[in-house]
Amino acid sequence: MTSPPIYDTLDFALRYAKKGWPIFPVWDRAPTSLEARMNSAGNLTTYTGPVCGCMERSKACKPCKHPIGMYTPKGVKNATTDPSTIKTWWADYARETKGRQPNIGLAAGKSWWALDVDGEEGADTLARLELTYEFLPNTLEARTGSGGRHLLFLLDPNRPDVGNLVKFQPGLDTRSDGGAIIAAPSIHISGGRYLWTSPPGTRIMPAPAWLYDLIAPHRKPGNSSRIMSEEELAAQREGADPDQIRYALTALEREREAVLEAATGAKNNTLNRAAFNLGQIVGGGFLDEHEVFEILMEAASEIGFGLEESEDVVRRGMRDGARKPRRIKPSIGWSKPLTVAEADFDEVVS
Repeated sequence: MTSPPIYDTLDFALRYAKKGWPIFPVWDRAPTSLEARMNSAGNLTTYTGPVCGCMERSKACKPCKHPIGMYTPKGVKNATTDPSTIKTWWADYARETKGRQPNIGLAAGKSWWALDVDGEEGADTLARLELTYEFLPNTLEARTGSGGRHLLFLLDPNRPDVGNLVKFQPGLDTRSDGGAIIAAPSIHISGGRYLWTSPPGTRIMPAPAWLYDLIAPHRKPGNSSRIMSEEELAAQREGADPDQIRYALTALEREREAVLEAATGAKNNTLNRAAFNLGQIVGGGFLDEHEVFEILMEAASEIGFGLEESEDVVRRGMRDGARKPRRIKPSIGWSKPLTVAEADFDEVVS
């Protein structure tokens, strides 16, 4: 029988929920000497060291950072503050894994957003920015399992949502509505523990204006017509199963190629079909509407469409597709809204 964990992630999950912070279970770090399993490439692999609890069954596994599809098929969208649901998730996971506990995902963008400072690159960038502008306020902070930092800031109703940006500055990401962070006392694939570093009583503070000013240009729709990288889409859809992300990216690339390769006489129908198909995936919550629109508009321009004509076809097709959203099934089978912006963290970090 497995010994009780030193850190009880269920206890912390319930504390977060009590504060009104929606949580969801995330795959944990599996122990050594696990039996051989078929990996995502279809090869039989014998695991001799710690691996993600999903056993790499997902082609786009983000070790110990992605949601457990069996319990949360919609990822972060299934995050909850309901204690009964949380206890059931933990009990089911313990039964399936012979006593292990899942990591904890915290849904962002409800009353706070997070600045993710990644490694030495992020630390150097933030130090430079603070010297250039001013130091960040003493807000609630955690150390990530890889040695980075999560700094939480209150949502500002007078500013647009910061979104889920990847490297808006070197080593700096944001996590807000639709995104999530891994929370203490979860464990990183490296063995590092996520820990709150702020003293008890620390409150979540507003972010300074200069930080919003640096983020703002990256939130403008249509600032780039390229296809997002897998990492960028994963950050934007943090709660999605990795294979759902892979499916959405593949669909986006294939529809774009179909438009570019459309035969004379079939260009209009091909563009309309691509817009409809991708509109369905946008409607399902797995692709960004502005990103898809810009990519299809660029492809239409390359094959000779005028701006007005292509905009009409793309917008109409995407609108019709979104009315029939496509539900991408997770590959791994196994909330109440926040009303209090203040975050006195005594009962969580003490």
